[in-house]
Amino acid sequence: MRQLNERARAERLRDHETSPGRDVALMDTARASTGDLVITRRNDRKLRTGRTGWVRNGDRWTVIDVRRDGSI
Repeated sequence: MRQLNERARAERLRDHETSPGRDVALMDTARASTGDLVITRRNDRKLRTGRTGWVRNGDRWTVIDVRRDGSI
């Protein structure tokens, strides 16, 4: 799975769908930068997604910014 993710990211970088600028480390040595799609791997009711929602396993997110401190 990791190799498929790395290959997909390399292709997105090549096709300018993902920014080659600042990136952040994720699980399993994966990296993400602006434009990358990230999928949540576990539930976390402490992280809210609006008034009634919370982060769930399988949620999809698009990285819109990677800050200097590594937050996304």
